[in-house]
Amino acid sequence: IDLEKATNGEDADDPPGPTITVGDPVTWTYAVTNTGTVTLTNVTVTDDILGAITCPQTTLAPGAVMTCTATGTAAAGQYANLGTVTGETDTGQEVNDQDPSHYNGRVADQPAIDLEKATNGEDADSPPGPTITVGDPVTWTYAVVNTGNVTLTNVAVTDDILGAITCPQTTLAPGATMTCTATGTAAAGQYANLGTVTGETDTGQQVNDQDPSHYNGRVADQPAIDLEKATNGEDADDPPGPTLEVGAVVTWTFVVTNIGNVSLIDVAVTDDQLGAIACPQTTLAVDEAMTCTANGIAIAGQYANMGTVTGNSATTGETVTDLDPSHYSTQPTGLDATDEPTAPVQQRVFIPVLRTRAQ
Repeated sequence: IDLEKATNGEDADDPPGPTITVGDPVTWTYAVTNTGTVTLTNVTVTDDILGAITCPQTTLAPGAVMTCTATGTAAAGQYANLGTVTGETDTGQEVNDQDPSHYNGRVADQPAIDLEKATNGEDADSPPGPTITVGDPVTWTYAVVNTGNVTLTNVAVTDDILGAITCPQTTLAPGATMTCTATGTAAAGQYANLGTVTGETDTGQQVNDQDPSHYNGRVADQPAIDLEKATNGEDADDPPGPTLEVGAVVTWTFVVTNIGNVSLIDVAVTDDQLGAIACPQTTLAVDEAMTCTANGIAIAGQYANMGTVTGNSATTGETVTDLDPSHYSTQPTGLDATDEPTAPVQQRVFIPVLRTRAQ
């Protein structure tokens, strides 16, 4: 007896056999021939995987042929099964034969691609992303992975802001990864760009993926402070300044403004003549101002004093300072500032003289 087994019509005695997409139908045929000279009875076919195989008859005359059939669904990977046929003569002598068959269960094409974009190493899909000082370098990385089960060609990465991105290759096998890179310089404010990867299979099917990234461009710390000092409301940087009466009340105001781009702490005002000046607070936000005040009594002559303000950056501790002088002059008490000095008035003094006659 002879058995010839086929898988989907192919006599695949050796692997890999026909390639069949996973899930597709598989038909096994078992061609049984009585190659002897006597009739065979109780002819049966079995399969080591499928079990008993249905056949159209159980008796075969010499030279007769029959075909038995079994069906199934393709599984993934290399598949093998072994068919066996048995029969016997009228004297009870048994005969048998075996024949293997194979197929390769191929998963259906499932092309896919993945893009993971990062800014300075951070996967910043949502804003604000990393904080980068304006003018500092920015590096964007685009990690591309073939997450499908077929090779991809013409793989390319683009960026909606940066344009075409340089990549080390254009073909990716299943599971293969490559990293593409672009560089730039940080700009001020909230920044966003979108990376896109595309690729295609050998059949022309296209796949793509996108990934955004963000950063916050922060202007470098530039702490600064300004002091504007006034005497009785007059910005008297240069002498003589306002004219005051000796003994009059003098009011000095020290207007302090944070003119930098970071908050200031430990803000303090001093005066080279008056010492420490009382201020309403010791911290100033960006563009915030405060007025400090000191009072005194005008003294005779040309007067000058120097105000100094200091503060520290709330982020780096850097100290900033500014100075502003102020002046006043005085006049004698009761003299109007518009009065002109007058010359002293000469008065004649008469002294009586007593004369006597000579005798």
